[in-house]
Amino acid sequence: NAAREPEVEELGKFITKLNPGVAIRGLGTSRVVIRGIGASDMRQASSSSSSSSSSSSVAHHVIPDRIEAGTFLACGAITGSEGLTLSGVHYPHVAGIAEVLEEMGAQVRL
Repeated sequence: NAAREPEVEELGKFITKLNPGVAIRGLGTSRVVIRGIGASDMRQASSSSSSSSSSSSVAHHVIPDRIEAGTFLACGAITGSEGLTLSGVHYPHVAGIAEVLEEMGAQVRL
């Protein structure tokens, strides 16, 4: 009975970027299966990284906050705002609130 929120999916993607030895299946569904690495593999990875002179890093883009975006959409609808612009919003994450606001008579263009 796993959480299906986009933030959980992003965390899974970040974890697999951080450690390619970890496999995560089912992100975004009610059943998530994680195959990790064993303790001996972790010790080996740790000792090999500590002997190297540079630490490894991972680049990861954090998804926009869907709750904050939805709050701004609702504020725009409540105040009758014209021309409210939200940048960088991932539409599938706010589609539900946009549909409800449209049903209430607000004009939402995404």
